[in-house]
Amino acid sequence: MIGGEPAEVTVEFRLFGRFVALTHGREVPPAEFGGRKVRQLVRILLTRRGGHISTDALAEMLWPARMPRDPAANLAVLAARARRAIGARDLIVSGDAGYRSGLTEQRCRVDTHDFVSLVTASRTADNAPALGACRRALALWTGDPLCEDQCAMWAVEYRDLLSQYRIEALERGIGLCLERFDTAQAIEWASSAMSVAPLRERSVVLAMRSFAAHGDRCRALDLYDHFRRELSAELGVDPSPSAVETFDGLLRSARSEETQWRSVRRPQDTTRAPF
Repeated sequence: MIGGEPAEVTVEFRLFGRFVALTHGREVPPAEFGGRKVRQLVRILLTRRGGHISTDALAEMLWPARMPRDPAANLAVLAARARRAIGARDLIVSGDAGYRSGLTEQRCRVDTHDFVSLVTASRTADNAPALGACRRALALWTGDPLCEDQCAMWAVEYRDLLSQYRIEALERGIGLCLERFDTAQAIEWASSAMSVAPLRERSVVLAMRSFAAHGDRCRALDLYDHFRRELSAELGVDPSPSAVETFDGLLRSARSEETQWRSVRRPQDTTRAPF
């Protein structure tokens, strides 16, 4: 015991979707933080994963439009309220004219941190563990990160970074699913990838491969045609030779199947020879 509080505090923060803080599995009600800025301070520090942020930088993030008369004093009050709400003195550590999050990974879980760790682990893992890591990572994405801070400039870079990791997890997962012939899951993830980045060629090509493997080459060809037109209209460029090659291969396969189908379905000659 230190100062009357437990030496070990189990804390969990969720930055995907609505911001949630839990201690020992119990959600800390927003009112216990004592203000919206207190919760925002916690979110800012969590995105830095223990990195130090100066008092001046934090003040600019928290009060971009109207700075208080004494930002340092206001920050000290916000930090004290956050520590009290969570029940951990080292939740926020002050020093060197700034602040940082002081909780270790052994005592604190953050869903976005777990998400990044799982996606990173999937890069070097064998097929089955890699697919499991992608699946667990994508399950953590329960909503856009930092949804309360969508208009805040400090949150843009972090949100963009997580979006890049999401695309990586989706594309890695699609490739692994295709290797296991799990075309239904591949199509589901491919649809998510294209909704996140509709002009990303790799996602479109993986979607084409997924639909083709699922037996729907027409849908695969339609995806390419739509992508080609959108790419030309938005960026004034054409698909890469690799994407064109994939399209041509699918087109040849579709034409070959159609030819075989017509051959099988051709009416038999019913003319009877005379006696």
